[in-house]
Amino acid sequence: MAGLPSEEIKSRLDVHEVLSGYIRLQKAGANWRALCPFHNEKTPSFHVSSARQIWHCFGCGEGGDIFKFVMKMEGVEFVDALRILAKKAGVTLRAQDPKLASERTQLLEICTAAARYFQNNFESEAGAEARTYLAKRGMTEETMREFRIGYALDSWDGLYQFLTLKGYKSDMIEKAGLAIVSEKSGKKRYYDRFRGRIMFPIADQNGDVIAFTGRYIKEREGEGKYVNSPQTILYNKSTVLYGLDKAKMDIRKAETAVLVEGQMDMIMAYQDGVKNIVAVSGTAFTPYQLATLKRYASKLCILFDADPAGDAATRKSIALAWDQGFAVSVAKVPGEKDPADFVIDHPKKLAEEIARAVSVMDYYFDSVFSKYDPKKVEDKKIIAATLLPQIKKLQSKVETHHWLEQLSLRLGTKVEYLEEEMKRIKPEESFLEHAAVPKEEEEKTVIERTIVDKFLEHLMALVYAQKEEKAFAASCDVLSGFEFLNRIREDENIGKDMISAPMREVFDLFMKYGKIKGHSGKFDEPMTADAQDILNEVLLMSEISAYENIEQEILFSASRVERELIESELRWREFALREAEAKNDAALSDRLFQEVSALSAKKSKLMPQTAAVK
Repeated sequence: MAGLPSEEIKSRLDVHEVLSGYIRLQKAGANWRALCPFHNEKTPSFHVSSARQIWHCFGCGEGGDIFKFVMKMEGVEFVDALRILAKKAGVTLRAQDPKLASERTQLLEICTAAARYFQNNFESEAGAEARTYLAKRGMTEETMREFRIGYALDSWDGLYQFLTLKGYKSDMIEKAGLAIVSEKSGKKRYYDRFRGRIMFPIADQNGDVIAFTGRYIKEREGEGKYVNSPQTILYNKSTVLYGLDKAKMDIRKAETAVLVEGQMDMIMAYQDGVKNIVAVSGTAFTPYQLATLKRYASKLCILFDADPAGDAATRKSIALAWDQGFAVSVAKVPGEKDPADFVIDHPKKLAEEIARAVSVMDYYFDSVFSKYDPKKVEDKKIIAATLLPQIKKLQSKVETHHWLEQLSLRLGTKVEYLEEEMKRIKPEESFLEHAAVPKEEEEKTVIERTIVDKFLEHLMALVYAQKEEKAFAASCDVLSGFEFLNRIREDENIGKDMISAPMREVFDLFMKYGKIKGHSGKFDEPMTADAQDILNEVLLMSEISAYENIEQEILFSASRVERELIESELRWREFALREAEAKNDAALSDRLFQEVSALSAKKSKLMPQTAAVK
């Protein structure tokens, strides 16, 4: 990647600053730690070192610098991660650089140009009706500007002509989801997807426009109220949450994400002071969106419309959120109004309604008992059939018993009868069965760590943990008596079942460079990605671990490596000895017996295997 300003970007950005924009980091001594965003875990194993400007997860093995993190989090190539981080660092990239002209980058430029075009229309005389409509809905001019509200002219190809005049190709405008191609006359003709509509730009979490929603001002025959961008390279409606770019830091601060259904709900709530809010916007809530929210908060408050459709969406969203370990609550605004309308009639009151959010089980009970009469036998059966499966999902026996008692009181039925009924309920054929977040199409090949790998990793971390040259010299004296130091580098017969290729690569460089004169672990030779991950893990382990007696631990770890290699040789020679004896080969049997005896003697001199690594 020579010629790209990656080093300048790195010099301006701190790894903690970049990563904290995506995940919640907690101080851990001189470093930081978090729950890993790349695999599910309950105990933080993801560590960040500001001193070394690297990150590493000891759970899944992922690690690297700020560019690798953004690439994984955003699902982009290096040049796009470069563009994202250049924006954060205030570094100007040359647009004409062909290395930066990826298809994704071009599409982002087109969407940005389209957003400016729509905004200019909105602020012109042509957008007067759109501005008036939004003002009547309670939206202020400041909010209109902050959310970059625009207007699509009611013309056949106004945007298309504007973009082609700026030099963008027709096929790229179509790929951005802004133009539709017609071939009815036997000739390709492009026309605008959005015409005569108020335009809501949809941004990714970095604030870059990736798609649009267009809303009509007046109802049109044969047309839906909303028109959304299609699926593109930039935009996957199942993964994007409207407003996350503005709300993410407030979500992290509040430790709770408030979820609404539509863009107007999100905008008006945000204007009213509820800043930790996002919208699903034109799609059902998905596990992908939950996975994104999990980076910022573990609590979710659902605030959907108070109608049957909103109620059904709430129940599905609860099931999804529970499945991913969220603490879920449900809020409602009084009456049949949606949050946007409630804000108009009751300014600065929405936060109070959200604060009164109820638990999931309270919501289920209120919802079911508002629809059915517990005095009627048939309704009793419906109530029990609806609530018992939800109660059965509860993990706590105390909580389960509490809700069974509540149901018993409200139905006038013994708890014992409800318990018997609940036992007969079969596990539901969950609609979540096919909704889990899928793995990447091309998964990273997992390098299996051997027992020798683990002890070598620990051994190198111990060496790097020493801050003084004198201590390092003492460690070298401890290690000097072990044969494996050179054998691992020189003996190719030591197979992958003993030492993985990436570990052999790291250990070879470790032996070549060592930690002489305060060496930090930066080798002047290229490394494979897997080897670099191992090195990052070693360096972070050396920082975050506390060692009481390093020399003793070095001796133990070195002894274990030597023992594993000797035992491997013993197994091979013992097998060969049995074969030689079966063939009555006296000379070979005698030689192998002597070798087995010598290896056994070596093994017996090693540090006892019962020693513990602290």
